[in-house]
Amino acid sequence: MLIDGFTVLAQAINFLVLIVLLRHFLYRPLLRAVAGRERRIAAELEAARAAREQAQNESAQLAQRQAQIEAERERVLAMTLADAQAERRNVLEHARQDAERMQAEWHLAMQTEFSRLRATLVQRTCEEVYSLARRLLADLAGEQLQTLMVAKFVVRLQQGGAPELTLLGSQGHGERWAVRSTAPLDAAEQTALEQAIRTAFPASGELVFETDPHLLCGLELAAGGYRLSWNAQDYLAELEQRMALLPDAGNMPVAETAS
Repeated sequence: MLIDGFTVLAQAINFLVLIVLLRHFLYRPLLRAVAGRERRIAAELEAARAAREQAQNESAQLAQRQAQIEAERERVLAMTLADAQAERRNVLEHARQDAERMQAEWHLAMQTEFSRLRATLVQRTCEEVYSLARRLLADLAGEQLQTLMVAKFVVRLQQGGAPELTLLGSQGHGERWAVRSTAPLDAAEQTALEQAIRTAFPASGELVFETDPHLLCGLELAAGGYRLSWNAQDYLAELEQRMALLPDAGNMPVAETAS
C-alpha cells in the first residue's frame, strides 16, 4: 500500500485540530469542574473540621459546665446539710432548755405546794396541841390542883430572884395589891399567900383577893402595873409564842426527789 503524504499530513492536521478542540471544549471544562469539585470538597472538609472543632469545644464547655454544676450541687447540698444539722442542734437545744425549764417549774410548784401543805399541817397541829392542852388543863382544874398551885406560888415567892419580884418590890404602901385566882381561895390559902407576900414584900400595900377565870388554873399577883403570875394560861401563851417563832415551814428545805 502506498502512503500518501498529503493524506498523512491532512490526518495529522485533523488530529491536532481534534486535540485543540478537545482541549478547548472538553479538557479545560473538565479540569475546571474537577477543580471546582475539589474546592467544594476542600471547603466541605474545612467546614466539617471547623464543625468538629466547634463541637469538641462545645462538648468541653458542656463538660466543664456540668462539672461546675455538679460542684455547685455538692456545695449547696453540703451547705443545706450543715444548715439542717445546725437547725437540728438548735431545735434540740431549745427543746432541752424548755424541758429543763418545765422540770424546774414543776419542781418549784411541787416544792411550793409541799411547803404550803406542810406549813398548814404544822399550823393545824400547833393549834390542835394548844387547844387540847387548854381543854386538858381546864378539865383538870379543881380545888386540889388549885391548892397545889397556891403552894407552888408560895414557894416561888420565897425563892425570889425573878425580875417580876424586883419590880413588884418597888411598889409602896399606897399601891393596891391584888391576888387573882381562877376560883375563890379558901381562908387557909389566902392566909398562906398573904404571909408569903408580906414576907417577900414588906412594903406591900392593901391586899385583895379576886377571881379571874381566864387564868386557867393559876394565880397572879399584880400591883402598880406589874404582875407575877404562875398559871397554865401563861404556859400556853409561852408555848404559842415559841411555836410562832419556829422556822416557817414554807421556807424549810424540801428533799429533792430523784428525777
